[in-house]
Amino acid sequence: MKRIAYTLTAAIRYDRPVDRQYFSLHITPRSSNAQQVCGIHTKILPTEGYCIQHDFCGNALCVGSAYGQHTEFTYETSGIVFSNYEKGECSAPKRIYALQSPLTALTKEMETFYQQTVSVCLNYCEQSICKQAACLMQVLFYHMTYQKNEAEILCSAEKAFRKRTGSAQDYVHLFLSCLRRAGISARFVTGFCCAEPENGEKETAFLHHWAEVYDGTRWIGLDPVFNRQADDRYVVLAVGRDLSDCMMLRIAGVEHAKAFQEISLTTAESNRHKVAIGLNRIKKSAAPIFLAGCSRFFIFWISLAAV
Repeated sequence: MKRIAYTLTAAIRYDRPVDRQYFSLHITPRSSNAQQVCGIHTKILPTEGYCIQHDFCGNALCVGSAYGQHTEFTYETSGIVFSNYEKGECSAPKRIYALQSPLTALTKEMETFYQQTVSVCLNYCEQSICKQAACLMQVLFYHMTYQKNEAEILCSAEKAFRKRTGSAQDYVHLFLSCLRRAGISARFVTGFCCAEPENGEKETAFLHHWAEVYDGTRWIGLDPVFNRQADDRYVVLAVGRDLSDCMMLRIAGVEHAKAFQEISLTTAESNRHKVAIGLNRIKKSAAPIFLAGCSRFFIFWISLAAV
């Protein structure tokens, strides 16, 4: 079991004052038999107040609002995680994890690739779900080329397959698509990882995405970017059908503003690791959202830059 003390901070700066915003945050590590969490402290500015609830996937979700003109929105969370993640979370799979989502749907080209390549490899694997998933992961590892931080927000498996390049979310969406096609229940994971030090350097921590497969009794983490099983260095923030279910931050109510986000993640044994994310101007073509007692506003997503 690994003890990980962490601090996650972020600042979202707008190029012009905004009057109001509504936010939801997946920033509290998920509690399970494989990951115990304690000493959680959260600070959000500005805010009219917030509450912690659980979404339909069982993730801790912080929701709230901020009124009054401001040009910066910040949040900070810290705590301690006792990770025994390699053991696997023991929870019954939801039916939705066996079904394709809009971001993992197969196209005809993907089906052809599955029949000609993936299914052939699976026929030579052991019948164990984990062995089959690992075999499939290796196929995709050699099919894809990694490009750091190049991700389009909420990029689908179809686009990732067509480009054959992408960041962590693209790898995972394509991986989930093939897993579900093979009849394996699987889910998307947002979290962070403590990387092993190399050449005498200090350990670093980075935000990341990976997948979990259900082997019949527990959820096993598999990382298609590094082609390996996730171990006690991995910390889960949220799980879902795809990235849209477990994005670290959603902000709504902000129109015609350009935003820039800087994230800082620090663990007890790591250096500070910063990620800067540039966001495009919010477009009016985004889907309108309605809240009781509120006028129409438009929503945009800020996705963590995953390694």
